[in-house]
Amino acid sequence: MEFCERDPYLSKELIKERERFFTTTPELYYKTFEEINSVEKRFADYYIFTCVSQYYETSPLEVFLSKNLFKYNKKDQNILLGFRNDIFDIFNIVKVVVGSYFIAKNFTSNQEYKVWESNATYQIKEGDHVVGRILPYETDYALCNFNILCPKDFTYSLKRLQRNDPFKIIHSITPLMIEKEIYQACQNFNVEENSLEFVEKKLKHFLKKYLGKKAPSIKNLRKKINRITDPFPLMRELSGKFNFSSDDELIEFQKIFMDFWNLSSRDEFQGESPQEVNEQSMGPQERELILDLIRQIQSSINPDNFSNQEELDKAIKKCQDEWLQQPQEELDHKTPWEVISDERKRLGSPRKGFPISMTMTPLSCGMKEEYIDLTNLSKKDSPLAEDLEIFVNYFIKNRVKVTLKNKWIPFKHIKLIEEDFINKDSFISLGEEEKRGEEVSKRYIYFIDILSRAAKFIYTDKKGWIKVNVDHFKEFCEKSYGEKLFELFFIWVEKANWTKFLATNYWDNQAKEYQENFITLLYCIDEYRINRKIDMEEFVIKLYTPKKKEVKFSKSVLSDLASAIETILIEYLQWLGVVRTQKGDLFPGIKIKVIKKFWITPNGKKLINKMIDYYIKTGRM
Repeated sequence: MEFCERDPYLSKELIKERERFFTTTPELYYKTFEEINSVEKRFADYYIFTCVSQYYETSPLEVFLSKNLFKYNKKDQNILLGFRNDIFDIFNIVKVVVGSYFIAKNFTSNQEYKVWESNATYQIKEGDHVVGRILPYETDYALCNFNILCPKDFTYSLKRLQRNDPFKIIHSITPLMIEKEIYQACQNFNVEENSLEFVEKKLKHFLKKYLGKKAPSIKNLRKKINRITDPFPLMRELSGKFNFSSDDELIEFQKIFMDFWNLSSRDEFQGESPQEVNEQSMGPQERELILDLIRQIQSSINPDNFSNQEELDKAIKKCQDEWLQQPQEELDHKTPWEVISDERKRLGSPRKGFPISMTMTPLSCGMKEEYIDLTNLSKKDSPLAEDLEIFVNYFIKNRVKVTLKNKWIPFKHIKLIEEDFINKDSFISLGEEEKRGEEVSKRYIYFIDILSRAAKFIYTDKKGWIKVNVDHFKEFCEKSYGEKLFELFFIWVEKANWTKFLATNYWDNQAKEYQENFITLLYCIDEYRINRKIDMEEFVIKLYTPKKKEVKFSKSVLSDLASAIETILIEYLQWLGVVRTQKGDLFPGIKIKVIKKFWITPNGKKLINKMIDYYIKTGRM
């Protein structure tokens, strides 16, 4: 952190990121010395490993290594370089040797790690779960930081999540999310915002904003909700009158309305509100089980598959009834209903039956089609569009004839074209490709060549001369940079033949398979959060492991599949501006670099969303 504070660019970004992490009023959340000390450690972990510098376009850790690594001896250099392979995950503590080390099992992969640590071993016990980061250290690992400690007796939800989709769960958990949703959200100091009066004012303002004079009065809504036991028909009726322009507006309305529903008194509860009744009688296990029920319904039922709300509600009720009576391994083979009943008896709760009804409403209700703004994309995100224009313009100005046998651009022209490129390529192997004139061995310029042909910007006539469709190319040049990048992304996926990009036919079958199943690949990539570093082998496991099954891969298989994904997919996504990558040595001491990690950039996410939007509109997704 001292390095970051001294760096002129990181120091400015550090201040902004610190405010984002701590909020502008940290004194409201962190009051004791221990709380302040703990949050400082969590922030340091978050900033160094998770954040991406806007100026350097990489993590502070990478900036530190690039500037300071040479100052250390060989042993320390290896330790510091190992930090690139940090693991942030949920871990199950399977063994603790107090004062020495603990064994942690990875939540997503079930791999075990020996973690050398003294202080933490006095806090954790076997069977506990922790969320945190560990770092490679010599032959084992060292603890970087614990974000959450979940004792053994309170791990039901984690066990259920692990059974369902551990990859999806861990990808949704970030140090920043933990800070906001756990450490800060639990500080419920603003009583006013949880009062009925405050919620009614908020709802009244919302209704007036969207419905004007046609907005129903709060008094009228109070009467309506007192006569009904299910809030959702009324909520749907109201939301149908709005013309929401985004998901956020719809979600905001739903939250305000449900707060109004839960805080309003009812005759059926003898003048108390649902929240008051709930707080008096629902035990902690019942609350936790209800959250699991919600997850079960969300994962099992797609509301778009039902023609009307009545059919959807019946399916939800059936799912709920089955869940209540289905024994769970995580509950020692008891059913949720048995556990709820036992807890009620133990607490002396007056609750009877299962008086909870659930429903789902498609999020698209009352929404306009989303507009994905690509205007802020630039060559900083990817120089591909500009390099492609340089490439095509060269053939407008120069007569070039392809080689007779392979139809390649002669190497003397490739060298001249590449002089003006922003992204300059290197050879993919160590042979004499230039002497042999192998255009295909210059992967970046060859990618641009194939893209230009697939887009019909250039073509080769019968005599072998490269010609340009000037008018068509001019239309492309007039678009915004973001639209250009998306068009190239689209052409790569939909118009080009991925096998043609490869220097040999070794990966042809995989290239065909990946292109045919690109929607699946896109779905897998889209599940990752922005700027979350994804290990190549982790992505392989996610891609090739069926849900709810465990598959063990040998090192050689993992390496081969990772190599295929890098060669066929990730490198091109990087050139297209969808992801950024982090490279490392293929083998220690051999200066051959391979992609070790990749991550989706904020603007790359926009390109993904635009592609998903296209697939949805065309009915393919």
